[in-house]
Amino acid sequence: MARLVSKCVCKRITFKELKDLAEEKGIVSLDQIIVEKLACSGCGMCKPYVAKMLVTGEVEFKPGDYHL
Repeated sequence: MARLVSKCVCKRITFKELKDLAEEKGIVSLDQIIVEKLACSGCGMCKPYVAKMLVTGEVEFKPGDYHL
């Protein structure tokens, strides 16, 4: 059984924590997440998952399941 993707490993923040921060700060785009250096500014592997999180509200993903 594959583990779920649930965090930005470079910034050590879960997508749940990131979603809550984004809502608190009024962040609605991946670019804003990157500018604020909340996630996605290290290796970048979480970018598609964070983009999907912002649209769907999901915070856990099957590996590779980031298409809308």
